[in-house]
Amino acid sequence: MTCSLRGVYARSVSSSTSNIVAAILTIIGYSVNDTIVVFDRIRENVKAARGRSYREIANEAINLSLGRTILTTSVTM
Repeated sequence: MTCSLRGVYARSVSSSTSNIVAAILTIIGYSVNDTIVVFDRIRENVKAARGRSYREIANEAINLSLGRTILTTSVTM
């Protein structure tokens, strides 16, 4: 890195506040949680839905989780 790029990076890092860090961590947390929930629903549905394609099972799992995700996000924001 050149000296000017290091200065820009240092200035941008020092200007971030704890609120920004908290917001980023919250978004990452929601994303990880939703991913785990979707994969768990896929795992449950694969056992119960023999003969259906994986794509159909994954689509159903995402659709079932979407409403919950929207409600959770809207309540906490």
